[in-house]
Amino acid sequence: MDILNLNRLVFGEILGTPAISRISGFTFTPHKNCKNLAFIALNATQNDIKTAVLNGAYAVIFDKNLDLTGDDEIAYIKVNDINLAISRLITYFIALKSIKFVKISELQKDLFKILSFPKKLIFAPDNEAELLLNVYEIENETIFLCSDEIILKNFGGKFEQILQNFEYELLFKGSIFFTSFIFDEIYYPNLSISRFFLPELCGIISFLNKHKIVFKIKDTKSLAHFEPIFVDKFLQIHPFGETYHAFLVEKDKDVFVKAAWFLRSEFSSNIVICAPWNEDFGELKIDFRFSNLSALQNIGEFHYALIYGDKDEILQNLTTFKQTVSSLKF
Repeated sequence: MDILNLNRLVFGEILGTPAISRISGFTFTPHKNCKNLAFIALNATQNDIKTAVLNGAYAVIFDKNLDLTGDDEIAYIKVNDINLAISRLITYFIALKSIKFVKISELQKDLFKILSFPKKLIFAPDNEAELLLNVYEIENETIFLCSDEIILKNFGGKFEQILQNFEYELLFKGSIFFTSFIFDEIYYPNLSISRFFLPELCGIISFLNKHKIVFKIKDTKSLAHFEPIFVDKFLQIHPFGETYHAFLVEKDKDVFVKAAWFLRSEFSSNIVICAPWNEDFGELKIDFRFSNLSALQNIGEFHYALIYGDKDEILQNLTTFKQTVSSLKF
């Protein structure tokens, strides 16, 4: 990238008469190889700038009053606001490369992660520094999947959204943990994912088909939502599917609420919805409230108990409870 063009884009002032005329990229990390790059001095010190130059930086973009005595070949570009300069560069590359944004929820983000797809489709970072590095490096017409409201507001333009799609044919409704379905004339057999997620998943598949993006479904077991922990009536943990009772753990509040309605619509009894006392879920009725996870041992009879919380913490609590019960036997 030409130094003069770079300077115009950031509304900067080139100090001195540098010998450098072009840079090949950007960096925010002075301690790594900066050869041919422009070091953007975001929250950087005088020593950071010196380090970047020693590591090969061809240009420095900064907004502080600094002592820049040293290498006259380096292009020192002074701007009024370093954050605004970064935003201008991002906006420029988005327009230059016809980059588009798609707004996704956290659940949709996790569902995308169980798919494999080309590099034309990537997750947007949640900070502008990393976003600049991305938009400089990626190919033209790349699509960013973005769940960050600020990034979308500042750079998303007329972003697209992925809506739920209910036009699927569900097969073999017996299990809530495995799903077989037909969507858009394609058969998806025996996936390790609850049918609860099908409207979101089919919305994503519809989006990918619309943009002619080839994809494959990978390991659906890695989806960290609606996670089952099978236990016996004494709350001792058992392998998947070996007991009648199961805790279903959900850490996303919006997904938790939808999962609660789903379970109550699918089962007439023995469904218990559990959540901490300090969490509000609007109109959703919570059957069992707790101040700490140890209270789960008092939950009573259930088939499925949906818990708002973290799976690892619940597993640890159940393990501790098991050890306590074992010690009482002696």
